[in-house]
Amino acid sequence: MDVRFRLAPGRMSNDQSNTDPVRINRPVSIGGRSAGSIALLVQPDGTLMARPTELGALFPEGSETTSRLVAEGPDFVPLDSLRALGIAIRYDAANDGLAVSGG
Repeated sequence: MDVRFRLAPGRMSNDQSNTDPVRINRPVSIGGRSAGSIALLVQPDGTLMARPTELGALFPEGSETTSRLVAEGPDFVPLDSLRALGIAIRYDAANDGLAVSGG
């Protein structure tokens, strides 16, 4: 039996013309413990972006980390920008989420 199909252009094909970021929700662990989940944007080049205020809400209220993150504002920023603030954050492929060292 001859089966034929065609993938339409879009996110599920190899169409490289799509420049829209993809929004996903992923879990966050802080110091090895589950802390909740936040929205991430995945840019077409693979850059992960998070909202500092949303991440800050997962830390204890009044902590220095929360203060630094809230000061950055509600807009999505690359994880590298969060690292520049001294936040030890990385993508954890094994758990398909973000991991923050310390807390």
